[in-house]
Amino acid sequence: MDNEIQKVLIIGGGPTEIGHETELDAACVQVIQAFKKQGIRSLLIDNNPFSVALEDVQPTNMFIQAVTANNVQRIIEREQPDAILASVGGVTAISVVQELQENGVLADNDVKTLGIPADALMDINNPDRLNDVMRHVGVPVIASETVGTLDEAINVAAKIGYPVIVKPIAPRIDTNRMLCENEQDMISAVSRGFSWSRFKQCVIEQSIVGYKEIELVSMRDAMGTQVLIAGLENIDPIGIHSGDSMVVTPTLTLSNEEYETLRDTAFAINNQFQFTGVVHTHFALGSSEDSYYVTKVTPYNDRGTSLVACATGYPIAYVAANLYLNQKLTDVHLPEIYHFKQTALLEPSLDHVVVRIPLWPFEDVKNADQHLSTVMKSVGSTIGVGRSTEEAILKALRSSQFSPQDELPSMSDLTDSQLISQLIHPLSSRILVLIEALRRGYQVDELSELTKIDPFYFVKLRHILEIEEQIKTHPMAVDALHEGRYYGFGDGMIARIWHTDIETVRRLGQDNHISPTYKGIEPSAGELLNSPTAITVPLNWKTKVSRSRPKPCWS
Repeated sequence: MDNEIQKVLIIGGGPTEIGHETELDAACVQVIQAFKKQGIRSLLIDNNPFSVALEDVQPTNMFIQAVTANNVQRIIEREQPDAILASVGGVTAISVVQELQENGVLADNDVKTLGIPADALMDINNPDRLNDVMRHVGVPVIASETVGTLDEAINVAAKIGYPVIVKPIAPRIDTNRMLCENEQDMISAVSRGFSWSRFKQCVIEQSIVGYKEIELVSMRDAMGTQVLIAGLENIDPIGIHSGDSMVVTPTLTLSNEEYETLRDTAFAINNQFQFTGVVHTHFALGSSEDSYYVTKVTPYNDRGTSLVACATGYPIAYVAANLYLNQKLTDVHLPEIYHFKQTALLEPSLDHVVVRIPLWPFEDVKNADQHLSTVMKSVGSTIGVGRSTEEAILKALRSSQFSPQDELPSMSDLTDSQLISQLIHPLSSRILVLIEALRRGYQVDELSELTKIDPFYFVKLRHILEIEEQIKTHPMAVDALHEGRYYGFGDGMIARIWHTDIETVRRLGQDNHISPTYKGIEPSAGELLNSPTAITVPLNWKTKVSRSRPKPCWS
């Protein structure tokens, strides 16, 4: 452990907004609590007066003000912290620390950066420099070029060929990759990108729309020991922002060879940058062998790391906080809530499937463009946890805005031409359109070709429809009730299908001993528990206590 660090300035995540909810604040709470156990004083700057993290900081150590380089510099000069932590503050925090490093403020005040080395700070938000590192590691890179004027952008885009992706370099805010189909779109995107970039520069790169999007969340300590916490698979392909995509963990459609290749690549990148703590690496995976690219490297907490912590039960932010202090993974012990003696050197095992479905604000913003693209529009999400993909999908769907009355919604009012249009140009009701296409007899292969979604998920959605049909054709049948409950159909859904009330369905289950069971989530999937009783760890790290009860399964 680095005993020279006694005081750390933490940059908070700010208020909830599109791009992040409260996952940064939740991570900040865990980091502060971990530092407190080590006797380290935490200073916190955050422009969100409602931040939960402020409750864990003494009033003299909190600074409720705008997160800017000038404000952070004043705090550094007055408080003289030993280190600064940006990994729980998102892109804004990274940008501020970059600016302080460029201005020499950190060096002049002898302030260390935790988690991300100084050299790496200059690379992670600069796609051009990131590609240089990827080439050094031996990872394929997307054809791209940096531009500083509109004339340069026009020439580069013409050379690469449309469609192209535009990304600002070192953005001041959390921005999106902008897909441009023609020169007019590209000029508009580059103009916006220049305004977001601290250097008035953008990167123009070839489009990889249609590739499968895979994300890996890993941990690395200062000695170079690494563990892979989990993989996230976007059901929707690249071309739809990951925040607007349905996401599943663990990855379900990768071969072992593909998974190991991406894992090795993520670890090699972590070693090259010398990261410590949590790293979230994004990949674009093509259909041909060895066709993959690294699209983004985020060595800090974000929406993906929050989902992985929830899905695995692994306390990512808590462990990362200890790794920032140069502790080894073998020296960090998991909190007592896990009921077994285990260090953080553990790659979680998932005996369940987790599906995240985004939520959109279009009911309140009716005139907004509801098409899904590279620009994120969702403002939240629901999560379903189940023993099967079908159960997880249905649980997430039942909690979403598409299923307010506990039934599987229908899109039967769409004409065939409207249906095909929405398959090719998806709207926020994407999952309902996929189900409707299967209802109308579209084949899995043709739907996969139209949407670029892996056939596996159409097989699972079709299985849901088959179970629904089985329930419909066997009213009040015990086997149909058991099958429906097992695969995620709620009692309210089954009651509607049978045209009866929910109490009748529940009584049928009780009379035939089809009872709900409740299963906890923890990193070893029960393998390392000392007792046969399942434990419950917090599924939502936004709170300090575990939820009142875990998700039900049916036996």
